[in-house]
Amino acid sequence: THCTLVKYNFTVRAKELNLEWEEHTAKIANADTEHRCQVLKKLDIELNQVEESTASRWIQVLQLQIELAKLKMRNTVDLDMDISEGFT
Repeated sequence: THCTLVKYNFTVRAKELNLEWEEHTAKIANADTEHRCQVLKKLDIELNQVEESTASRWIQVLQLQIELAKLKMRNTVDLDMDISEGFT
């Protein structure tokens, strides 16, 4: 009977350890999943910031292109007026 009791206690303890192992493994998996979620959120925020910055830069480029085109048109008009004044 002592041997049976020892075997029973061993079996119970083995099941307890197995359950603890499964719980520990689940906690690690959950922590890993949570970490990956946080990394994805961080990367998504960084991507949005880069996209906003890129859009802002494109707006600046387009504004400069418009300003340059206006200056070129104004310069062309001024040259045309200078040329036509020379003929009169």
